[in-house]
Amino acid sequence: MSEQFLNTSEMLDIQISCINLPMELYSGCKIVGSVGTHGDFKQFYQTDVFLNNINPVFNQKCTVIYHFEGRQKLEFLIYSADPVTKEEKYLAGKALFNLHDLLLLGGVGTAAIERDSSKVDQKQAISQICIRIIKSKRELATLIKFKASGLSSQNEYPLNPYLIMQLYDKENPTNIVLLHKSEVIRGSQNPNWKSFVTLTKYLNLYKDSMIKVDIFNYNPNTMDSLIGSFVTTFFQLVQGQALRFSLNSITGAKLNDMVVDVVEFKPYELTSFTDLLLKEKLRIHCTIGIDFTAFNGPVEDPYSCHHYQDGETNEYQKILENIFEDLSNCDLSRKVCVFGFGGRNKKSQMTSHLSPLECEETKKPYFVRFNSLVNSYKKFLNENALSIPCDFSDIIHQVKGMAKASRKNFKNEKIYFLLVILTRGCVKNTKKIVDAIVGCSTLPLSIVVVPIGNIKNPFTSIQDTIFTNIFLPQLKDSDNNPLLREVITLINPSLSNNCQLSQYIMQHIPRHAEIWSHNFSSTPK
Repeated sequence: MSEQFLNTSEMLDIQISCINLPMELYSGCKIVGSVGTHGDFKQFYQTDVFLNNINPVFNQKCTVIYHFEGRQKLEFLIYSADPVTKEEKYLAGKALFNLHDLLLLGGVGTAAIERDSSKVDQKQAISQICIRIIKSKRELATLIKFKASGLSSQNEYPLNPYLIMQLYDKENPTNIVLLHKSEVIRGSQNPNWKSFVTLTKYLNLYKDSMIKVDIFNYNPNTMDSLIGSFVTTFFQLVQGQALRFSLNSITGAKLNDMVVDVVEFKPYELTSFTDLLLKEKLRIHCTIGIDFTAFNGPVEDPYSCHHYQDGETNEYQKILENIFEDLSNCDLSRKVCVFGFGGRNKKSQMTSHLSPLECEETKKPYFVRFNSLVNSYKKFLNENALSIPCDFSDIIHQVKGMAKASRKNFKNEKIYFLLVILTRGCVKNTKKIVDAIVGCSTLPLSIVVVPIGNIKNPFTSIQDTIFTNIFLPQLKDSDNNPLLREVITLINPSLSNNCQLSQYIMQHIPRHAEIWSHNFSSTPK
C-alpha cells in the first residue's frame, strides 16, 4: 500500500504477548501479524511455533510502517501448529487493532481474541493479545541555513527580504508544499537568515521532488513581490554539487549579481509526529465546514450541489460519506464537529456564516454516526435558504477559539485541530478569510479546502486568482502581519470524488503538526 502515500512514513517496532490462549493450542501454536487498510493486509510479523505455554511473551521486535492518513489496522491470526513440521493446522482465533488508536493510547493496548467456536471450547477464560509499540529510532532531520548577497527590491519599495522554501512534484507542479518561511530582514542587501530544521523525508516527498527557493520583498500594505528564485534537489544539496545559486527573475532571466549560498546543510535529530502522539499525547480534533451559499444552485434544481431526494445523494453528501468515518477515527472520541456557512434562516431571514448542524440525539454540533449527520444536514436545508456571500472566516475563527482554549485548559496534553471546508469556492472578498488564516500561524490548526462542483455548478476555476490567492505563502493580514507557516491547503479538484479523498486531506497534517510543535507550541497563549 505504501505506493499510495507520500513519503511520510514512520517506522515503529512492535512487541506482543498473550494471556490465556486456548488450551487447544498448548501442544503447538503460531501467531501471524499483518498490517493493512480496507481489508488489504500484508504480513509483517510471525512467531516461531511454541508449545506448553498459554501466556507467552515474545521478545522479538518486528517493524511496521505507519502512515497517519492510512487508517491502518493490525490483524493477528492465532493458529494451531504442528511442533514438528511447523505447519499450521487450523485458525483458532484472531484479534484486530487500530494502529492510530494504539498510538493515541500511548503505544500499549489489549484486545480480546475472537475464537473459532468450532475449534475452541468457549467456556475457557477470555483469551487476549497485548501489544506494545516502541519508537526505537529518532527521525532523521536536516538543518539548513541560507544567506544571500547583492539583493535589491526590484521595485520602489524598501528592501526587506525573506525566504520561502517549497517542494513540488516535477511530474505534477501543482503538488506543492511550503517547507519553510524565514524571518524578514529589513534593509539588508546581504541577509543571513536563521537556520531551520526539517525532517529529511520531506525534502524528497514525491518520487521526483524539486526544491524551489523564492526570495520575496516584504512590501507594506500590498502584495509582497518576488526578487528572484532558484531550483535544486535534495540529492544535489546533500552531495554538495551546488551550494551557491544565482537567482532567476520572474521571467526566468539570470540575476547574476544576486546570489544565495547554502551555508549549512547537515544531519540533525527532530521530534516526529509519532513522538508527539506517543510522548506528548497529541490528539486530533476534526471539524467540517459546509458551504450553504447560493452559488451551489437552488436546492430544487436537480443540478444543485445541495439538491437531494430519496435514493439519491448530492455532491456534498457524497463527499461527507467518503470522509466522515476516517475523520472520526482521528481521535478516540470518534466525534466530528460540523458547521455550515452562507445559509439564511427562513424564519428570521438572517444569514449566518457560523451555523452549527446539531445532532438530534445530543443537540450539539458533534457527530459520531454518519446517518445522524445526514439527517441534520437535510433538516438544515429545510430550515434555511441558500444565501450569499461565500465567507468561511467565521468558521476559521470558531476553530481558532477552540485551539486557543485547548492550550489554556488542557495542560497535560496537546490537541491539534483539523478544519475541512467543503465549498464551491466562489469567494468574492478574501480580506476576512485571509485575516483569519494568518491568525492561525502560531496555533495548532490546519485548514484543508475540498472543492465541490458538478457540470452545471463547477468548482471555481483554479485560475481564479481571487480565490487561489488565499493559498499563497506570502499572505499578510490587514495589519501587515505575515503568514508564518503553511496553514491552508487545497485539494486538487480532480481528487474530490476519489475514494481515497480522506487520505489526501490528512496526508500533510503530520508535517503541519510537527512544524507547529517545533516552532510555536511554546508560544504564549
